[in-house]
Amino acid sequence: MISFFLLFSFFLNAASPRKWEMAKGIVERHEFYENNEVISKPRNSWQVLFALTFIDSNFIFSKDCVYYRVPGDERGKLKIKSVSFEDECNSQILAVGDFELDQVTNLSLFVEENAVKLSFQQNNKNESWTVLTISDWKKPEPKLLLSSADYKSPRMIYLAAGSSAGKKPDGIQDGILCHNIASDCQELSSSTCKNCDHGWMEIPNGCSVGPKVCGVSSCGSKDQPACRRGTQWQRMGEVYDCRSNTSFAWCSGKLSVVCDGDKAYCR
Repeated sequence: MISFFLLFSFFLNAASPRKWEMAKGIVERHEFYENNEVISKPRNSWQVLFALTFIDSNFIFSKDCVYYRVPGDERGKLKIKSVSFEDECNSQILAVGDFELDQVTNLSLFVEENAVKLSFQQNNKNESWTVLTISDWKKPEPKLLLSSADYKSPRMIYLAAGSSAGKKPDGIQDGILCHNIASDCQELSSSTCKNCDHGWMEIPNGCSVGPKVCGVSSCGSKDQPACRRGTQWQRMGEVYDCRSNTSFAWCSGKLSVVCDGDKAYCR
């Protein structure tokens, strides 16, 4: 009950959650927003800003996904949702958050190796959240005569500076599909986009989460994937024809949305 009160009260006072003092690492950082950039697009859309990882006394990993609905027709919203370590934050982007903060504007993000800072305004009042991660975690030695079934060793992924455990595998080259989403919006393979050499880009297909390929995103420009609009433009049913309805995507300048199958590009 006390822990619930502490987590609930941070939204009344716009202070970061007490739990974040025990964060072990920063993952799934948004690849397109620059440090200290005021996030203003895509309007009305939910975006994954970053996730914080945690480990409990039983060596079980979890993480907090931090989302932002970019201001558009109304002011923005900051949302936090706790998920299992294996879940991608993108898979929960439309789910109800464990905690949500309304009336948010002028939000910017600053991320370093072991620190993250959120600066924003809520009801025209300046707020700032800073998280410093704990990077001195050491793998425990198994006790004498302890069976392998009882010895729980967590998977360390990008958490401990200088650690050889869980190093990032060989990168995926540009142009390679890293997250396969079918035309009926079903996930055909889990995302490996965090291993892309130069980030990734989404190819909108009307689904709330579209397929992704590795590469530097320049959505909306000529011969590149179209940019995805906010959630209110996404298709509602499985039966869909991109060629007859491209309202879910947009292109810059005088370029038009052209469909290749169910995927939208700019020509």
